[in-house]
Amino acid sequence: MSGQNRPKDWKEFDDFAAGIATNRVATTDVLRGEELGIILNSGRRITLAFPAGDLVKWQDGKKSGTDWCEVLEVARDVFFINMTFSGRPSEDEVIIANLRTGRILSIRERVRDEGEAPGEPRVMQIYTPGTLVAAGGVVLTQAHRHHGDQRRVRKRVFLDQVGAQRTRAHGQHDVVDGHPGGPLDALDPLQ
Repeated sequence: MSGQNRPKDWKEFDDFAAGIATNRVATTDVLRGEELGIILNSGRRITLAFPAGDLVKWQDGKKSGTDWCEVLEVARDVFFINMTFSGRPSEDEVIIANLRTGRILSIRERVRDEGEAPGEPRVMQIYTPGTLVAAGGVVLTQAHRHHGDQRRVRKRVFLDQVGAQRTRAHGQHDVVDGHPGGPLDALDPLQ
């Protein structure tokens, strides 16, 4: 958030770097060349493409643009994507994307004009969960029920199956699949 609408004591990311840069997670360009399709629970549809390590080409409904971004891999297949918008200097958005589960969290921030909301912080945040989808908004196919994900290690995909519906998302898969894990499962070869 830069520009004239920020509070006079507002600090930019670089202002904090001197004290925390030593322990900061390094940025990554692992998403370069990738495209993420996102549907938020609010109904918002977003597409993010990464032509370079610090650029994001975005589409949000009928609006689109190319702006600065910072991508951090904060855990295996979990990305913290911070974006600023040149056409909206008082706004930014963070997308936390878990490529393994297909879950998304959007955090939109806006510095409100002085006097817009007396008695409240000027920085307003809106948290919205969502789901990764294929281009065009279609949830991709399910993973095979006996073998889990069929993708190679670290291969990026949008989503094999909605996380809450995956076979290992709940404990009932043992009843249906006889998935190894219980003491009697050692008898499976005898069946």
